[in-house]
Amino acid sequence: MAFAHADVRNSMAKFHNAFSSGVFKGDVLIDISIGPAIDHLYSAQKNFRDIILLKPTEQSILEVKKQMNSRTGAFDCSHASTFATEMAGNSERCEEKEVGLRAAITHVVKFDPNLENLTDPIVLPQADCLAMGYILEFISKDLDDFVNNFRRFSKHLKPGGHLLYCGGLNGTFYMVGGERFHMVKYNESNLGSILSNEGFVITQL
Repeated sequence: MAFAHADVRNSMAKFHNAFSSGVFKGDVLIDISIGPAIDHLYSAQKNFRDIILLKPTEQSILEVKKQMNSRTGAFDCSHASTFATEMAGNSERCEEKEVGLRAAITHVVKFDPNLENLTDPIVLPQADCLAMGYILEFISKDLDDFVNNFRRFSKHLKPGGHLLYCGGLNGTFYMVGGERFHMVKYNESNLGSILSNEGFVITQL
């Protein structure tokens, strides 16, 4: 559990630094992340009018909605809101952070990576900022599929918009309950080439 919390804190810190920079802001943020994770978005809630979450499974959507509605059985994310408050360095309470994020998330939508429009038949507005967290390496079969999925995801970003990407470099598998699952292996050079080839200007990697 300590490792999991350290990993959450690390990604939250990276996203916090980005959102606090004043560069990543606008009307719409679309986040495409693995599982029911929303921890990394605490620092985004005041930067965007609408935060839209895309999730790959109904179970992930259910868990997110439990958190949004403070329902019994929801994941305990108090460690994340506590850390978000510490990073903000203000007097805002953890509960206010949680309420603020729930209010900022306006839609939670299921996506299908096999569709050209990921959310068909729903058509989403293009985003000022697109955030991806530990998703492509898990849902892609190989590096070519990784690129194709990235291309579909990035269509949700406005021209001139900003991308925040967080992923696991050089991984080949992950474990859940003793069961082993495939990950696409890629390195920093692969990622830099993919971003550049897709027309992105890399400001920090």
